[in-house]
Amino acid sequence: MRRMYQGENSLSLAHNTDKDGRAQFHVLPNSQGQFRVHDLPGPKEARLAENLLAEFKAGDQPPQEPFSITLTDAQIGLLLGGKSTLPAPAR
Repeated sequence: MRRMYQGENSLSLAHNTDKDGRAQFHVLPNSQGQFRVHDLPGPKEARLAENLLAEFKAGDQPPQEPFSITLTDAQIGLLLGGKSTLPAPAR
């Protein structure tokens, strides 16, 4: 997981998730941007899928609920073994 603030063109250091699939980030108060699964191997359609990011807008206090990103079975397969379960592109 990585964080990018709106208006910047750089990502935070990668944070691995814990055994429950959670990653923790510190964000600046009154900032916005996105959290993203960024280093997914595999085909472009899997790596750049919209479900791999969550937009955030931080206020003065922490959010009441955590942000959530849910990976597909194919994306989890790519992370665990580098193999995609996506069908091969038509030729």
